[in-house]
Amino acid sequence: GASGFLMTDEEKEAYIDAVENDDSLISSMKHGTGEEWYEKTIALSVVKKIKENLEDNDIEVILTRRGDTYPTLDERPELANEEGAVIFVSVHLNSTLSEVTMANGVEVYYSTQNNDDELGVTSQELAQEILDCVIDATDANSRGVKSGNLLVNRKCMMPSALIELGFMNNPEELEHLIDED
Repeated sequence: GASGFLMTDEEKEAYIDAVENDDSLISSMKHGTGEEWYEKTIALSVVKKIKENLEDNDIEVILTRRGDTYPTLDERPELANEEGAVIFVSVHLNSTLSEVTMANGVEVYYSTQNNDDELGVTSQELAQEILDCVIDATDANSRGVKSGNLLVNRKCMMPSALIELGFMNNPEELEHLIDED
């Protein structure tokens, strides 16, 4: 999974200066020297908040993991299928190949191979609704809804979506991603 490093004030100042004046420097910048954060940690924290919110609204939630475990990409949709889930949402965080990026924003994927409306909503409609709600709640940049042949979505027997909440190697976005609010 992805990880990102917080930057010191001085490192962040250099990053902001590069963004404002010469973004060609960004791809050669080194990551911050602050605390390292992992995708698995942030994603699980977000998922637990979603679970609590949904259960407060009398919606049953099944998690594919509750701690520091890593079910395979095959096992996740298999569990949803076995449990008869109505929808499936996979929560992730993005990153790029460079250590530091200006890339930012939220994107949601769905599979065209799993996009019928047998259960009253298509995977594409689910993905759009999720994106709209996240953007409304966070004011993050929208990178849109995209079709992709992603295993976890393709193997689901119900409408499914995979959300990328933001870029862990964008220092400003990482700060937002770890903020409890």
